[in-house]
Amino acid sequence: MEGKIRTCITSARIQAPTFDGVVFEPTLVNFFYGRNGSGKSTIAHLVQQKQGLTWAKGFDATIPVYLYNEEYIRQNVHSYGRMDGVFTLSETNAGIREEIDRTAAGKAEAEKELTGIQEQLRSAQDAVTRENEQYQKVLWRTTAAVRARYPQAIPAALAKSVAKFTAELLQHMPGAENTDLDSIYQIAFGEEHEHYERYLELPDTLPPEIDLLDIPIVSRSDTGFARFCQALGNIDWLRSGHEHYQPDAGDKCPYCQQRLPEGFEEQLAACYDLQYREDQQRLTEQVETFRTAIARIRQTLTANKKNPFPGNRAGKYRRLADLLLEKLNAADVVIDRKLHNMAEELHMEDFMPLLGELMILTGEINNRIDSYMSTIADIPGEQERCRRMIWGHMAALCAAERERHAEQEKQLNAEVRRLTAEQVRLEAEIKGCEGRIEELNRSIVSTAEAMKAINQMLTDNGFIGFSLREKPGEASCYELIRNTPDGAVTAQGLSEGERHLIAFLYFYHQVMGSSVADGEMTDRIVVIDDPVSSMDSSTMNTVAALTRNIISVCRENTTRSGRLAAGHIKQFFCLTHNPVFFSAVSFACLSDFRNCSFFEVRKDHLNRSGIIPCIGKESDPGGLAVNVSPITNDYEHLWREYFRTDDPATLLNVCRRILCHYFLQTVGYPEDVVLTRLLDENRERFMTGQEEDGSRVLYSAAAAMVSLIEASGRGVHDSAYFDISACKTDQLRYVFREIFDIMDSRQHYDYMTSRLGGGEHG
Repeated sequence: MEGKIRTCITSARIQAPTFDGVVFEPTLVNFFYGRNGSGKSTIAHLVQQKQGLTWAKGFDATIPVYLYNEEYIRQNVHSYGRMDGVFTLSETNAGIREEIDRTAAGKAEAEKELTGIQEQLRSAQDAVTRENEQYQKVLWRTTAAVRARYPQAIPAALAKSVAKFTAELLQHMPGAENTDLDSIYQIAFGEEHEHYERYLELPDTLPPEIDLLDIPIVSRSDTGFARFCQALGNIDWLRSGHEHYQPDAGDKCPYCQQRLPEGFEEQLAACYDLQYREDQQRLTEQVETFRTAIARIRQTLTANKKNPFPGNRAGKYRRLADLLLEKLNAADVVIDRKLHNMAEELHMEDFMPLLGELMILTGEINNRIDSYMSTIADIPGEQERCRRMIWGHMAALCAAERERHAEQEKQLNAEVRRLTAEQVRLEAEIKGCEGRIEELNRSIVSTAEAMKAINQMLTDNGFIGFSLREKPGEASCYELIRNTPDGAVTAQGLSEGERHLIAFLYFYHQVMGSSVADGEMTDRIVVIDDPVSSMDSSTMNTVAALTRNIISVCRENTTRSGRLAAGHIKQFFCLTHNPVFFSAVSFACLSDFRNCSFFEVRKDHLNRSGIIPCIGKESDPGGLAVNVSPITNDYEHLWREYFRTDDPATLLNVCRRILCHYFLQTVGYPEDVVLTRLLDENRERFMTGQEEDGSRVLYSAAAAMVSLIEASGRGVHDSAYFDISACKTDQLRYVFREIFDIMDSRQHYDYMTSRLGGGEHG
């Protein structure tokens, strides 16, 4: 007895949840059957991960393993997030597209955030604009009186523009208050300019003090005439009158006009003693010196009062000068009284402080006159100085508002800067996302050849309902085109079955084709894990046919020596829970015991998974070991009975059971769908091409075949009691075949016919 040939992976030890060191020994082609949850996907995953494997001579873990499963579908058929119905092929492109989608989502989020920031920035900038406009209006109103008062100091361009005026005002610092601004402006911008002399300086030396003014000056002479005059108290009067009037009277009395007695002058002189005469002389000298000094002061004051130089200080000077002149006149009166009556004690009002104030004021006025005269000598320069003073004055008036605005502007500009920085950051982030998307798009692997191959496979397998087309403007992105009676329509999305079929076709293209540019085939191991999930019968048959092609390439490695030949698929594993698919892909390998192996994966009552080799014996005594299918053979027995029987009643019953098992249990069609498609939508199929009396028989036969379906959905139908004697077996077989054709399962019918019926009923 020839044993199995071990090649590539010679054994595998499965250590995983539910598997406790389970060992199996694969051959070239290996089939695993088991219910969902039995552990098939665990086996496929561990083979891909190359865990617990023993390798044949000449092979090691560097050989790539191609695994088709749910994860492969997710990784290689990736919906393009921005467009419904658009997808990419290949795991590389799917990963790139996922990153593009993430980057695009990040870009969209940044753009959304940028829109909000830009709105906030515009609002902040508007607030700055409003603040500046209000600020300018306040400055304009605050300086209105000054501008009206000194119009020539403000250039016309600035006087008519709030913005320009404000900009100029902000260039000036607040100046000190100047009460002479009006006179300065008049000087600088007046049409005519007077020339003024300086004020006369008051004497540097002060008037001497009259110290005898408050001291009585009396005679102490003891003559009879002196005593007489002293008794009358008119000695000073007598002296004064004699001094003032006697020179004109001659030898007569100036008062009574009588002749003076002999010796009158001597008698009068005898009335004054020596001290009296000395005091009189000293007083006379002091008065003369004093009056000379104040005469000069009067002269200076009078002259200065006539000086027309304008200004507040000039007015003040005139007021003080008048006051001082009054005081000097009063002093003269006091002096006259003293001279008339030297015995009288008098006091003169102190005018020295007033004189000192006038001396100071004279210096100030002269300074102004000097300044004025130098000014009119340089009018352009004075005008510029005046302008600076006026601008400084206006700046001082606006100081509080400028301080308020500076603080407000600082806060507003800080917010504008923050938002601007955030805008720049987001714009940079968006630009970075755009650059990254562009970079990722350049790295997308072209799958155009794969798309062409998939479309060709769809055509070769009779799929005319849809095809793939590259999305314009999107590299290696495809859209599904549905062919409808109204023409080609772009699908808005992929059904789960369509996604699985496209994924398997792409997998088939990868497995059967070259992975390098020069077309050289590299060795590989292929693992297929439940490929027909969510597929209808037509799609499942297509996948089964393509899987058989993969198996055929793998079996090309077999030789009589048992060594691998040049086929690039060095080992194959198929794992499924679908009995129909299992049978469809494995039936041709049952007889190849040496190179093909069958396993059943099942769990025991303790939830422990096991892998059971499906090996039996030939029925002949001493028969050789053979492969045994793990699929229960009731369904195949029904088909064998279908091909063997010639009894119409038996044939009708077998047809009913086959249809119920395949379309309801295996494929999973809803009952109403089967009934509607067969008995309503395709009624004419059973009315065409038959003799007139046979037309009713064929339709009734079809209704009878699906009576079990109809009875479960609607209750028992009259066709369940169909008179079988009215129908022949060839008519029943015709109707049976038409049902598979109408339900898009003709491939399954042909497969079962070629396998179990020998092709005679195909």
